[in-house]
Amino acid sequence: MERSGFAELLRGFRSARGLTQDALAQRAGLSSDTVAAYEQGRRGPRNESAIDQLANALGLDRLDASELRVAAGFPAPPQGLLGRMERLRAPVSVWDEAEGPWPTLIMNERHEIVAWNSMANAVAEMDIGTLPPLHRNLLRMASTKRFDQYLTNWEEIIGRLISILKAEGASMQGPGGMPAYIEAIIADIAATPDDAYLLNRLFALWTTAGQWVEGQRNVHPIEWQLADGTPLSFVGVFREWSLYDGLSAFDWHPADAHTSEWAARAYSRSPGVVQATDAADRPVGAALLHARRELKMSRAELAARSGVPAATIEAYEAGRRQRPGRDQIARLARGLSLDSYRLNALLRQAGYEDEPSDFARWMAGETPRAILSAHAPIGGATIEQIRGQANTQAWPCFVLDGRCHVIHANPAAEFLTHLSQVPVLPGRPAPHLMQLAVNREVRARLLNWPVVAGAVLPGRLQPLVAGHSGGTKHETELKDVANHLHANDRAGLGALFDVWADPPTASNPRRIAVRLDWQTESGELLAFDCLLNPWDAYDPYWAMDWHPASPETFRWLEERGLFRGTPGWTRTSDL
Repeated sequence: MERSGFAELLRGFRSARGLTQDALAQRAGLSSDTVAAYEQGRRGPRNESAIDQLANALGLDRLDASELRVAAGFPAPPQGLLGRMERLRAPVSVWDEAEGPWPTLIMNERHEIVAWNSMANAVAEMDIGTLPPLHRNLLRMASTKRFDQYLTNWEEIIGRLISILKAEGASMQGPGGMPAYIEAIIADIAATPDDAYLLNRLFALWTTAGQWVEGQRNVHPIEWQLADGTPLSFVGVFREWSLYDGLSAFDWHPADAHTSEWAARAYSRSPGVVQATDAADRPVGAALLHARRELKMSRAELAARSGVPAATIEAYEAGRRQRPGRDQIARLARGLSLDSYRLNALLRQAGYEDEPSDFARWMAGETPRAILSAHAPIGGATIEQIRGQANTQAWPCFVLDGRCHVIHANPAAEFLTHLSQVPVLPGRPAPHLMQLAVNREVRARLLNWPVVAGAVLPGRLQPLVAGHSGGTKHETELKDVANHLHANDRAGLGALFDVWADPPTASNPRRIAVRLDWQTESGELLAFDCLLNPWDAYDPYWAMDWHPASPETFRWLEERGLFRGTPGWTRTSDL
């Protein structure tokens, strides 16, 4: 570490803010002698926690904090793929966009539900928020007498969940192979008389289920039965919410006209969701105590797992020590098998910056720290496999490449939009999404075109299309598309600029959801829930799904053989 460089930088930041050494020390929770030693270059910080304390006390932005960290001899914050994941984090909370006319669950890396909407409560016929975090784990929720009766294809769905756990490195071969949270789930099932009968079925599935093969799209059928015997059918789709935070959305879309009718009635009378206050929103010591007790783990066991002395853990939990160091929070989180969402809540409570999830680390080729420490190698799919999967989807489905070319439309999507008739520009693999969106026929059929265009073609593209930005390959391609539209469809391009003049509010860039109202050539009115999101976490392709959103839409598609009623899903055992 170049102490003189760090000392000069720290002194400059402090002076620019009009702080004395004593004032900075008080804000940062350090001694005045320590700050003086830093600024005189006699010694530097021994751990990253001190850097975080100084950066927070000085109110540094991310760039200045990174510069101070590097000057102190510590690694810079995430760059490259991890940095890009951080920049693509949703500018909204997990609750802000979960509400909608179909059930949505926001999941963390432990497969726990951290947020949900009113339709999720409606289909579960309970307030999910009344459950503690461990009981909001999908494996624990499903392993109850209640949901064994509700989920009529229980073995199929739980077998799939187990195959994912296996791919993440989880094992049931003794305590050493089980993450702490799975140990707690198994123990809790065994201790609950009404649920214990499910253990034998769980262990049998664990024996027979194959390991999930990465690169397959996470789509599967959900057969459900309400308490009054009403049967419902959904197609469940796991979608990325935030790789950096290790969060995914589990969307349940109606899979037939009957379920669509039920969903419309349920949504019209569903109350809003009361957002749950998670244990990690408590003071750090109280949150750590709650997490440890949730797993029925002793302080001695947590000390052995984390390397933090039991006496220190007791002092944090009792509130005698208020602010653990960043490194100690991370070690305790690993000992508790906390997911990154809850870890980052703890870090924020203690005044530290977030860090990338285990899933993000795994994707970036780094070693995960806790949840995915034994994850299988990254997989992927060929474009031919992706086209084949798209054709098995029971709803209109488009596939886009990483540069927004619409490289495939399944039969239902082609029937509606006539994608094959949209011209392909020279040197391009397929029409660009902007060409499809402003196409005359699409604009005529799409009754709420401004809303949909503003969602799938966000306003941040305007400077690139107008030529007011740099000259990267992507920007040049966008400008070429704009020039083509200017010459061949000036009205469509103008309409798009009108949309950009009044852009919609910020949304999650990795899961764009918008209602789509469509009028057919013969005048029928159809409704779809359009979702644009990455095809999977590994491949540079995106899916644009049009899920039927009214009974009339289901019937219209079925009459023309465009909706087969059973969503395509490849079982793990068949891969």
